[in-house]
Amino acid sequence: FPLLAEPASGAWALGGVTPFEQAIVSSDLARQVDTVVVTGRPTLSRPIHALLARPDVRVVVADPCAPWVDISGNATTVVADLQAPEGPVPGRLADWSMSVQALSAGAGARIDQLLARESGRTMIDLARAVASATSGPLVLGASNPVRAFDLGVASLSGRLVYSNRGQAGIDGTVATAVGVALGLGAVAHPDEASAPGSPRGGKAAEPARAPRVTAVMGDLTLCHDASSLALAAATGAQLDIVLADDSGGGIFATLEHGRATTPEAYDRWFGVAQNVNYEALATAYGVGFARATHPRELAAILAAPAAGPRLIHAPVERAAHLYAALRGAAC
Repeated sequence: FPLLAEPASGAWALGGVTPFEQAIVSSDLARQVDTVVVTGRPTLSRPIHALLARPDVRVVVADPCAPWVDISGNATTVVADLQAPEGPVPGRLADWSMSVQALSAGAGARIDQLLARESGRTMIDLARAVASATSGPLVLGASNPVRAFDLGVASLSGRLVYSNRGQAGIDGTVATAVGVALGLGAVAHPDEASAPGSPRGGKAAEPARAPRVTAVMGDLTLCHDASSLALAAATGAQLDIVLADDSGGGIFATLEHGRATTPEAYDRWFGVAQNVNYEALATAYGVGFARATHPRELAAILAAPAAGPRLIHAPVERAAHLYAALRGAAC
């Protein structure tokens, strides 16, 4: 059966996830769905919520705890655990699963075409650059970054992905990334570099204990927890913080907040772009700094060896229209 999963669900680390879930559940093929088995807490996208709320869909929740998670209040069956089927999958279900895989592949090709028509400097392009240039754990900001990965990245297989959720999901994101690095043992050795975030020196430098952690967050999220850069520097976290700067609260441009107001009112109340010298901020807290003017440049920076924490400023365009277009890539 097709496995659809959010980036931070934990399912990607095990592989077998069908990508472009939002495009799939927004397609005509999704109308054939009559049963959904839910594990975890799928709260990221409205298309998934809409699927779970359909009155013609049987929702089976697998949750060992009470009260169980029932996002749309539509669960008909609750079980503590799932068991693998004893017999072969019926042919019609296998055929349907293959149709979903083909739909996903087509959505990926369509997304490639849509992005090729744009500037190449959107949050989606940045997400793809990060996914292709890194192989270690990811920490994704709770606003547009995690949604960009969900919408536009074809595979995160084998990756540990973390993202804070909840009404105040952007709180403490830098500290979360530092904690992930420390928890996984991604800490620079004292002789790995002469300066924070600098390229590793000669052969005498020992390798890191674990792969570098890459965090991707917007400018408001970074500014909200800028003081945790001091924690990154003090601990020597092997951490790249990619600052996807879309000039404020870009996520609101994809929601009703942005569509129901004038550009001036949006910038004043929702955009709230920050006038910050990020290089000076990084220097003040003792972390390395780099600037990427294009996702291709960002990929090159991330692929190069480095030690210690580093802040990478990567301006991107909001391109709010792309989010709806990518959701419709399988239609």
